Amino acid sequence: MIRGGLRLAVLIVRRTFSLDRTSSMAASISFFAILSFLPFMLLAASVLGHVLASSETALKDVLAFIAQNFPGAAAASLETFKNTSHSETVYGFIAALGLLWAGSKVFDVTEYAMNKIWRCRRGRTFWASKLIAFVCIPTMMIFVLVSILLTSIMRAVQHGQIPFLQMSIIEVPVIGAVISFLAPVLISTLLFTWIFYLLPNRWGHLRSSFYGALLAALLWEAAKLLFDYYVRNFEQAFTVYGSFTSAILLFLWVYYSAFVFLIGAEFGSLLQAVRERQLRIEAEKETSG
Repeated sequence: MIRGGLRLAVLIVRRTFSLDRTSSMAASISFFAILSFLPFMLLAASVLGHVLASSETALKDVLAFIAQNFPGAAAASLETFKNTSHSETVYGFIAALGLLWAGSKVFDVTEYAMNKIWRCRRGRTFWASKLIAFVCIPTMMIFVLVSILLTSIMRAVQHGQIPFLQMSIIEVPVIGAVISFLAPVLISTLLFTWIFYLLPNRWGHLRSSFYGALLAALLWEAAKLLFDYYVRNFEQAFTVYGSFTSAILLFLWVYYSAFVFLIGAEFGSLLQAVRERQLRIEAEKETSG
């Protein structure tokens, strides 16, 4: 068991840093993801402003989501939203156009990475690829909007009083940890599973996609805690960048997120390869027997 786990870890490292050059693919994904970050969040604020009938409430929810998922980027985002909140309809339209362009580029490089990692022999045709993108981009937007709403709901629930105990839910150690850690892990796992299964040009790997997505979600949530701790306690290390500090932190975090995301895909792909190899061996035994 231990030997098999070590061998799997060695294979992941070999594929990540040698065969697939995952770090380079993560850089490509993070570049276009950063370009789509601002229009994505502006559109989210605009949509939530109409849904909640309050742009101020929507702004707080979006900033809470950014602070939770993009450590170090909340300060720069707050200034941007303040400058654009007075024209949310206009900026919502502009953001939708920007998101359509940048989001399609994110999808293109992510689809290429998924096909390479999952060992697909060929990619989709141009129109099939665009059709998948047309489905993926709105669905990812829905995932993020749901995540933002859940962040707002969890914030309200965590500060609710428990009868007879005279304390908030967040003050109860076990319940607080479950709400603040497991809920984001569940959302991330569902999103990553959907991406790992849908983007590669192959089928029949749902279970492997789930395990890879679960690993990526756990690593991502753990990294958020460590990154947030590092930013809060060692922020002076970034003072050399001056006013660009928030941008540098955002770049680092998005790149790391893309890298962890691809490691999860590598793990799922290896599990699928092992499973297919076992099925071939069993089929050969049945044929020879």
